[in-house]
Amino acid sequence: MDRARANYIISKATRRMTTQSEGGASIPTYLGDAVDSLEYVVTLGIGTPAVQQTVLIDTGSDLSFDGLLGLGGAPESLVSQYGGAFSYCLPPTNSSAGFLTLSPPSNNTAGFMFTPMYRYAPDIATFYLVTLTGISVGGKPLDIAPSVFAGGLIIDSGTVITGLPKTAYAALRTAFRSAMSQYPLVPSDTGLDTCYNFTGHSDVVVPKVALTFNGSATIEIDVPSGVLVESCLAFVAEGRDGGVGIIGNVNQRTFEVLYDSRQGTVGFRAGAC
Repeated sequence: MDRARANYIISKATRRMTTQSEGGASIPTYLGDAVDSLEYVVTLGIGTPAVQQTVLIDTGSDLSFDGLLGLGGAPESLVSQYGGAFSYCLPPTNSSAGFLTLSPPSNNTAGFMFTPMYRYAPDIATFYLVTLTGISVGGKPLDIAPSVFAGGLIIDSGTVITGLPKTAYAALRTAFRSAMSQYPLVPSDTGLDTCYNFTGHSDVVVPKVALTFNGSATIEIDVPSGVLVESCLAFVAEGRDGGVGIIGNVNQRTFEVLYDSRQGTVGFRAGAC
């Protein structure tokens, strides 16, 4: 289901694409165990009188309806009512909380690393696109040509697993498996191909994975919650080199991710929740 969603988003986004070189609401975010999901939820009072509803937060949708809070970039989105900017932090476990803040960013952006945001044409303005320029595993940059990342990556809170172009994923998988060679690989029915059996290992050491974006913004993904999901590497091969990929919500865990359409940037602040 997660890959079907990713394929739909990429198909919709690639039909037509163009690039462009205090007082808000803040509510807690939680991992969606209550709705049997690895997506993230918030609880809102909806209607008059207000009725509490738990809804998924989704940057890949503009419309809000039963069970979904759309945070896409089109004019009809809720985000437009709050000045075109918002941020969230997705917690790493179901025992902790993050936050969703709907407001223009304050002048204090200390701790953030920013990369340019590229937007789609008005008829498909939903998605937020950034450009990946490199990946490292265990502090060692992978040998991946910049052209592999030319299509950009959509940041999507509603997709769980990150989808990379096939050459980038192959390089990441090889380096990660090498660093994890002391743990046995096991098959999985999740659609992921790098999964481990950690039985008998009390202190599992997972290598650091870092993503570098246009503008030299490098984020070191939280270990292990942002790298592994259900004991599997939280990445897949999404499609052709140079095509559009997706950054899923697992890789975003513990970061405050700040979307600012007015400034045309996406910011990342580590250790925010």
